[in-house]
Amino acid sequence: MAKAFATVGGEVAKAFKDKVAAAKDRWAQKMGAGALRFTGDKIRGRSVAPITAYYLVGDMRATVWGGQGDTLDGNPYNIVRDGERTSFKAAILNRLVQGGLLIVKAGTDTAAEITRQNAINAAFLSGMRDPLKADVFVATPAPETCYCAWEVDADGRLNLHVLVGLTTP
Repeated sequence: MAKAFATVGGEVAKAFKDKVAAAKDRWAQKMGAGALRFTGDKIRGRSVAPITAYYLVGDMRATVWGGQGDTLDGNPYNIVRDGERTSFKAAILNRLVQGGLLIVKAGTDTAAEITRQNAINAAFLSGMRDPLKADVFVATPAPETCYCAWEVDADGRLNLHVLVGLTTP
């Protein structure tokens, strides 16, 4: 303890301050490679999880949150039952971050993990939706269906595709 808080070169607790500064850098690197790539931050802006959460509750603010390389097509649309917007946003945000991290950590088994996460997304969203506002979500994207599906594109980037609709009045 004495060494950590000792005065070195006229600076009180120099060793302690240096360790704290290094810990901040390590934390930023680990978060940047993990959760922050799905949530975003104040500097780079919001990422896929909050944008998707706000789109699915019909919040128009989400239309301007996309960053470089993001494709936001269509208007935000509220799929949830009345009175459940706040709890839904928190739940889907956590679901997407968790799913994205599990896919990234899957390594050589990425395709199987994507299939698993897409099935979880479909079940979750189907359970939270208002049947009068959106059709049942499916795990495999297809025309005329609702889905929230991860995919790895030809360049190796992980993308989230979301399509919502109501085919029956």
